[in-house]
Amino acid sequence: MKIAIVSPYVSETGGRERVVAEIIDELGKYHDLEIYLIYGKSYIDISHRFPDIIPKKIPMITGNPFVEAISFYFSLSTYLLFAKFDLYLFHWYYLFAKGKSVYVAHGAHTMAVREIEKGKYLRKRIRRVLRHLYPIPTLLEFLTLKTFRKKKKIIAVSDLIRQEIVRTYDYRIDEIDVIYNPIILPNIKIDFEYRNTARHILTKEFPIPFDSVVIGTVANRLSGKNVDLIIKAIELLNNNNIYVLIVGMLNKKNQKRLNDWLRRSNISKRVYLVSAYGDDIYKYYAAMDLAVFPTAYDSFGLAFIEALFAGTPAVTSSMMGALEILPKHIVNKYVFVVDELYKENLARTINTALDSVMKLTDTEREKMVNYIRKAIQENNYNSLKSYSELCQKL
Repeated sequence: MKIAIVSPYVSETGGRERVVAEIIDELGKYHDLEIYLIYGKSYIDISHRFPDIIPKKIPMITGNPFVEAISFYFSLSTYLLFAKFDLYLFHWYYLFAKGKSVYVAHGAHTMAVREIEKGKYLRKRIRRVLRHLYPIPTLLEFLTLKTFRKKKKIIAVSDLIRQEIVRTYDYRIDEIDVIYNPIILPNIKIDFEYRNTARHILTKEFPIPFDSVVIGTVANRLSGKNVDLIIKAIELLNNNNIYVLIVGMLNKKNQKRLNDWLRRSNISKRVYLVSAYGDDIYKYYAAMDLAVFPTAYDSFGLAFIEALFAGTPAVTSSMMGALEILPKHIVNKYVFVVDELYKENLARTINTALDSVMKLTDTEREKMVNYIRKAIQENNYNSLKSYSELCQKL
C-alpha cells in the first residue's frame, strides 16, 4: 500500500512530531511511504531511522507569515491533487486529496470554532489583522473548521478529543476511533542514583537547597499552561522551603512574561526558568519532588507522562488526555487530580500531594518508574498495531 503522511515536523523531540516519527517507523515496515513536511529540516534529526524515506519539503513563499501559510496550503493541495496514493494520513489540517484519507485529530479547537460561527471572533480577528497584519491564527482556525466539516475518517488521540469533536461538529461517537499517541522512551535507567545526581546538578545550577521541596512544570511558551496559576497556588501555601522550576524556552518573551507574574509575588526569588531538550529534560523531571500540570485542556500531554517516567508524581486536571492510558492503580497512587482550576483548589491539591509524595521511599519510586514503563510499552504496542490495522482495513 502506498501511503502519504502529512505533518508539520518529524523529530525525536517535541509532541506531535515524535508521534509521527513512531508511526513512520511502524508503517514503513509494511508499506511504501511518502512524507510531506512543512519544515523539512526537522527531519534531519531522525533521518538515520528511515534511510530509504526522503521527505518532500513543501515549497512556500517566505518572508511574511500569512503568505507562508497560504502558499503552503495551495502548494500541498497541488502536490496531492496530482499524486496517487492508496491512503492519506493527515497530522495537520485536512487538504484536498484524491482517494481514502484519515485525519488524526491532535486537538478540536472547539472554543475558537464556536466564536467563528458566532461571528464575533472573526470581527475581532479582522481588527487585529488590520493592526498587526498577522492573521495566521484566523487562517488556521478556519482550516480547522473546514477540516471537521468534511466527512472523512477521523482518529482522535484521546477520548477527551473524541468527545469534543462529537459535541462541536456533526459526528457520531461511533464514527471516530481513538488511537493513543505512541511515546518514545529514552534509553535512561531512572533509579535512586540518577535522581540523586539530578538533584545535585540542579542545586549547583541554581541556589536551591538540596533538602528543599522542588515543584516543577513544563511550558515552552509559558502561555496556555496555567503557569501563573501554579505560582499563585504556591503563594497561598506560604512555605519558604518550596522552590519552583519551570522547564521552557529561555528567551526574552518568556522571561518578560515570568517577570510580570513575579513582580508582586512573595516567591519571586524561588522561581527559576530553564531550557532543556531531548533526554536532558529528564534530569530536571528527576530533580523535582512533584510535577504540576494544571491544564485547562490537553489533548494528550507527553510532558505529564515524561515526569511520571522520571519517578516524579504529578498534579494535573481531569482534562489531561494522557490519564486515559494509565492503569487506575498508578493514577490512584501517583497522580493527584484537580477537579476545578482555582488557585485555592490547586493549593490544597499540591499540599495533599506533598504529604503523600514526601513519604515515598526510593524503592517505591523505582516501582513507579517500572509501572509507567510497562504502561507506555503496552500503549505503544496497541497504538502502532491499531495504525497498521487501520491501513489494512481502509
